[in-house]
Amino acid sequence: MINNEFILFDRIKEIKRFGEFKCPIISKLHDLNNSMILSNNIEITKDKGIRITQGLKVGFKESFNNEKIAFTEIDNFSWKNPTESLLEYSVFIPKDTMEQYDQGQIFEDFPFILTFLHTSPLYLIGEINHLDFMKGEIISNPISLIMNGFVIADRVVIDQMGDPYFYDCIIVGRDANDDLNMSYEVFIKIDEKVVEYIIILGREDIGFDKIGTIIKSGVEREIIKKKRVELIEQVKKEQEQIIQLMKKKENEKKVNLKEKFLEVEKLIQDNKFSEAIMELKEIKKEAENLNLDDIVNRSNENLDLCYILLIKKTILDLGTKFARIQIVEISEVSEIVNEKLIISTVKDMIKNKEIYAKYFESSKSIAFDQQANIEEIDNLMSIYKDWEERKRSSKY
Repeated sequence: MINNEFILFDRIKEIKRFGEFKCPIISKLHDLNNSMILSNNIEITKDKGIRITQGLKVGFKESFNNEKIAFTEIDNFSWKNPTESLLEYSVFIPKDTMEQYDQGQIFEDFPFILTFLHTSPLYLIGEINHLDFMKGEIISNPISLIMNGFVIADRVVIDQMGDPYFYDCIIVGRDANDDLNMSYEVFIKIDEKVVEYIIILGREDIGFDKIGTIIKSGVEREIIKKKRVELIEQVKKEQEQIIQLMKKKENEKKVNLKEKFLEVEKLIQDNKFSEAIMELKEIKKEAENLNLDDIVNRSNENLDLCYILLIKKTILDLGTKFARIQIVEISEVSEIVNEKLIISTVKDMIKNKEIYAKYFESSKSIAFDQQANIEEIDNLMSIYKDWEERKRSSKY
């Protein structure tokens, strides 16, 4: 701006406009951290000095362990003798500049926008630097101190060089003659070297989703609050509808999975163990995606049963054809890679006299009494069938 009509108070240039102003206002403090105050009102009088009601102070302060932390606080501020105070200047944002800023804002639910719940530091020269971590992200509600001025923006993007791009910006600062200037920029790139700090305002701390709301009039703020409450209620209703729909679909999928178990039972009855295993794996995968632990556990139990049944069937088939076989051969024929399960099944079959054979640990091989197995094959298959039926009935 060419003129200084937007300046309400400037301690350095000894400017002071008396009156009560209700409009968007930015005030800068000349404290240790160059804090700022956003407000929608200021009163400047000869006898009472300067007063700001319910302004939002933004800056850094030291924690108990002497670390710098970003903060915001809403409070009343007053300076009896402003020319000798920490208040450096107060300026109002002209209507046309504020309209440009409002028009440049994007909705909070715009894809990939990060909005912080609580006020957080993004950068503080010499002490804090999260710029590399946030490269490529779009972050809502940044405030930045750059050399002799402030940037109040709708959003900031950190490029691959680590430099911030501010979008929809109001910029306030001093020129080489210490004169205050204000401008609006659609976007501006700022070299990290001239940035003093960047603070991201948290929506829970400021009570609103956007910085611009803080410096609007009381009536406008109440309208925004009301709309926000209505929007939250609408979102809650939609979320509840989505949850109910998801529950309905989940129940339908549960019923579908239980029906698939009946199909698996028939496959086991028909000795089609390989097909049963494939079906059970699909059931288990779908149940895991739906977090249906009971069905996952049931699938695992039935998979174990099918693996053992398939191993036993393979051993009985091979035992009548070959005098000696390797564990690896059983694995190849049955397509079961778990050698420990195969070995334990072999040992159980020998112990329970389901087969006439001897297992050799050193060579991982089985020597069959082939003649005895052939003579008893009908009896063995009967035992196998009974065992299968008992195991299956205990699982369903």
